Amino acid sequence: MASSPSGWKSPHVTQSAGTSENAPAPSSATQAPKAATEPSPTARDTDSLSKADIYAGEIALLRRVAASFPFTRYAQLEAIAAQRPDVGDTGVDPEPAGEERLGPRTRLALQPERGGPDGEPGSGIPLSRYMAHAAVIGRPLSDADLTSPWGSVRFATAYAARGPGALRGTAPIGAALTAALNADAGGPWDGGPRMSRLIASEARAAAPALAVTGSDSAIIDWWVHAHAGASPVSGVLTPPWLVERLVAVPVAGAGAPFPLGAALLAIHSGSETYRRAYRLEKSADRVAFVFDLLLHVFDTPTRRLAFNPAAVDWFGAPPAGAPASLTRFELLVATAIGRPMPMNAEEAEALALWYRAQACRAFPQFGAFASLPERDWCSRDRKLELVGLVRSSTGLGQNLAMSAEALRLAGVPLRLRDSEEGFRECSTAKATATPSSLAPLAASGGGTIINPVPAGEPDRPPSVAETPLDPPPTLPGMSSDVFGTPPRPACLIAAEAPSPFAGAPLPCGAQRTLSPSEAAANAFTDNTPIAARFVGEDWGDHLPPSLRPRRKALLLHLNADEAPQVLCNPLFDREDALHTIAFLLWELEAVPRAHRLCLDIVDEIWCPTRYVADIYRPHTDAKVVTVGKGISLPTPQRIDRARFGLPERAFVFLVSFDFHSSVERKNPLAAVRAFRRAFDGAWGDSAVHLVIKTTPPVADHWGDPNGMWPRILAEAEADPRIVLVSEHLPFRVLLGLIESADCLVSPHRAEGFGYMPAYALSLGRPVIATDYSGTRDFVSDATGYPVPWTARAVAPGESILAVEDAFWADVDVDALARAMRRLRDRPLEARSRAAAGQRLMAAEYSMAACAARYRAALAASGVI
Repeated sequence: MASSPSGWKSPHVTQSAGTSENAPAPSSATQAPKAATEPSPTARDTDSLSKADIYAGEIALLRRVAASFPFTRYAQLEAIAAQRPDVGDTGVDPEPAGEERLGPRTRLALQPERGGPDGEPGSGIPLSRYMAHAAVIGRPLSDADLTSPWGSVRFATAYAARGPGALRGTAPIGAALTAALNADAGGPWDGGPRMSRLIASEARAAAPALAVTGSDSAIIDWWVHAHAGASPVSGVLTPPWLVERLVAVPVAGAGAPFPLGAALLAIHSGSETYRRAYRLEKSADRVAFVFDLLLHVFDTPTRRLAFNPAAVDWFGAPPAGAPASLTRFELLVATAIGRPMPMNAEEAEALALWYRAQACRAFPQFGAFASLPERDWCSRDRKLELVGLVRSSTGLGQNLAMSAEALRLAGVPLRLRDSEEGFRECSTAKATATPSSLAPLAASGGGTIINPVPAGEPDRPPSVAETPLDPPPTLPGMSSDVFGTPPRPACLIAAEAPSPFAGAPLPCGAQRTLSPSEAAANAFTDNTPIAARFVGEDWGDHLPPSLRPRRKALLLHLNADEAPQVLCNPLFDREDALHTIAFLLWELEAVPRAHRLCLDIVDEIWCPTRYVADIYRPHTDAKVVTVGKGISLPTPQRIDRARFGLPERAFVFLVSFDFHSSVERKNPLAAVRAFRRAFDGAWGDSAVHLVIKTTPPVADHWGDPNGMWPRILAEAEADPRIVLVSEHLPFRVLLGLIESADCLVSPHRAEGFGYMPAYALSLGRPVIATDYSGTRDFVSDATGYPVPWTARAVAPGESILAVEDAFWADVDVDALARAMRRLRDRPLEARSRAAAGQRLMAAEYSMAACAARYRAALAASGVI
């Protein structure tokens, strides 16, 4: 038998006579008696004992452990006691050492990368499609060179070691890569300690001297400690020979009720605190010592390898002779925090549910000791998983908020998870409100430049105050006629824009009263996180089982390049029956390589417009559905035009965009040039103004590679009628600005949807827009002023993701100028088209209409 590693010490143990932070030494009042070794019931002659006697002896041992040691002061048990025991998914049980959880989507992602060999010649490193995807998006290495053998090895080791942190906790390894990285290193390390390829690669960078001159024990000690932190490598990436060294049981480590392996004995012998607290020849002390370590040192795959299977199996099994299946660990946790021992089958089931709902919710690694299997627990809870950027005010965050409200209106129970916080379930109602007042204006040159940042603080963003708000009222069950098909109002004539939602029941929202949640929306800004607007603690819990989803489903609100990290996460990818839906946004007709893996492993794609659906449909076998959007606007805040330097009676054109959404794509310079062509020279008109509203500009931003913003500044300097507003506005103030304008202009080169034109039409304002991409669903000759364009290649660096053979639309500036002049000269026609657009938005883009489409799509997919 191999000798135990020397000097292997638990990172949670303080090497002093005092009490460690996480493992306090028992006081004299609670110190376990130092008597002779007590035989365990399992070590006695069981022939003379009944099952009841054996069970009673085991329960007495667990009670003695709970009473003799100060576990009630441990933070882990305090956290378990503080958890809410509501029905909900607890997370994923940890993978056993030497294994890896692979769901159906992960198995697809682990297939060899298409279009190339399993690995580069001579590298011995098989590259999966997921690894190739990680390289494309630049994580965990932005300079990965997969064309050279060493580059492949370097990327594979970085992927294995840092992938979980860089890829939102998901870096599926697979058997092929596991075998390649666990193979003996050889090469320059032949004369040094034994190491696998992965260990040697990491040691080459972090501990080169140790790799050459260290001992096997020193390498083992370094490896376990180096990868026991927040972003550990998977437990499967520790070679079998090293695992055998860790769990080997020396003769001195044997004893009742279970043997201790070399690593556990090294932890005990290396800590004076543990030596004083636990005398391993005593059964109660041995149980307490391992229970202590399980609470503190069982939280990562690498740390779990230190526990020999005999000890883990003992805690994960029911007491000998037990009438129920509750495990020893469950009973010990419950007893340690003061819960009574179960006396019958009903109480045992209640304890198993409590353990899943509280202990495993607080610490998913404790699922390894649960008597209720993870699948059985999850099968009790049928809710749609809604995942995305919960606290973001970006377009992705707004889409997530829209889906949450639409699903709620549709009566679909859901669980909201924040992708930026480890997919934590969100149930806290808090809001972030932006100031409603505007700072004094500052004029510069000919054009007026609005920027409220005080002098001396050019980089300080507007202040944000957190204001606790009451959660919105719980919606009652919806009546059956909500999703009926009402007669189409006569005001929607055939000449209007064709509906992209043919076939879905569309309630008319023109005369619809606001739902409680829509009425409550008036109290919130666009910066209000979704948790404040929509999240309650009973989303669908009040519905009878007959109205709950028929199968588990996941609706993902992330960009397609981020989706595989969620779709392959064990939290979601653990059953074949899960129906995965990605709500995707994209602006270019060319699909980037970074989107391809998502398109291959998702079951269904929801798109806001026919344009986006047409982009993705040729590149996927998944079902593609145009679900549109739902728009529920708060009441606009009335603004004083004078505060923006605008005459009250001026005719105002407005261009509004987010600087971070790509200035090149939004193309505001085209509107500036068209404005000056329409109203300069013979067409000169000092009563016409153009407002360019954007978020604060950022120097050298990726979205302005050609310096469009400086050229706009120069145009504004030369023309006093051009006003620049470069600040964050509260949403109702922004809506007030749109409502006060006479026309909104969108000279975009590509839009997945087009929020600003949609908002303007919803408020009854005329819209001029490039006749291309997403806005074509609602801006037509009947509802607005579509402008022709010519194709223009997307130059390198103009898109946030690399794309090949991509083009977008360059609006015809002369035609845009004619449209602006026509709208100015024909006010009755402009009002008529704006009214038609407003009716279209009320009918087909209301939250009720969106909820109907969501419900129809989920029903068609067998989810509800």
